[in-house]
Amino acid sequence: MSHKNPSESLRDYIKRYFANHNNITELDDRDVIDHFHQGLHNIKPWRKMFESNPLTVFDMMAIINKHANMEDAELAHR
Repeated sequence: MSHKNPSESLRDYIKRYFANHNNITELDDRDVIDHFHQGLHNIKPWRKMFESNPLTVFDMMAIINKHANMEDAELAHR
């Protein structure tokens, strides 16, 4: 299972997680979502995923990409 590194952006974690995930073929959506969720350290996206309870990887990506976009905008604004 991949964990987000503290210095890693959410977008980079998404890319790294799915690069690793694509090598594993026997996971269903629930497993992918649970493993991704467990790897998050930032409370905001973790909480949003918990509250939203996505049922598909597509739904999870919609939630998590919103947070990655916000993080990207915050970093660009600094």
